[in-house]
Amino acid sequence: MAMHRWADRALLFLFDPACVACQAPLTDRRIGPVCGRCWSSIHPSPSTDLVRAVGIYEGALRNIVHALKYGGHASLAKPLGARMRDAAGDWLDDATVVPVPLHPWRSIRRGFNQADLLASALGRPVWRALRRTRLGQPQAGLSAAERFRNIPAGTYVLRRLWGKRVPPSVVLVDDVITTGATAEACTQVLLEAGVERVRVLTVARALRRT
Repeated sequence: MAMHRWADRALLFLFDPACVACQAPLTDRRIGPVCGRCWSSIHPSPSTDLVRAVGIYEGALRNIVHALKYGGHASLAKPLGARMRDAAGDWLDDATVVPVPLHPWRSIRRGFNQADLLASALGRPVWRALRRTRLGQPQAGLSAAERFRNIPAGTYVLRRLWGKRVPPSVVLVDDVITTGATAEACTQVLLEAGVERVRVLTVARALRRT
């Protein structure tokens, strides 16, 4: 992660810096790779009893997530984590955070797991409880039905506990929630392991359109 932060700073100082969300020139290099206008343009997402997110997966926030996930801007995890803490409210008071895992091959290719970076930025104990066993097709671009079929039983499994006590309250962390297929599969594994309450916290929540 330190290498990615260094790379972000190098790009800002060695080249003409532009916002990764809107491509406008960055007038203040201290604020990172996203301009203040894009940060302030994020549309908040309605909260539910089980899911909270920073904002709607559109516009600037969508581009920011893509810059983190596909553009290698790992330094975005810190400011996004701060906004996730605000969105979480009291959820993080007594909870352990669990990042949604990537398949090892995908994590190696990307260089990091964005959900893990976000979980680590929340300032709460991180329990890397889950492991992904199947590579599968990326969820992006799939229909709702295809997303659920793309995560068959056994895709996510519990890691060895090695004597670790199962926390009663867990906040599952990911970058985007769309249909909830991934969150549902991970939640089921955690509940079967003895977790009493699982809630989901993401950067963005996709609108379900009819």
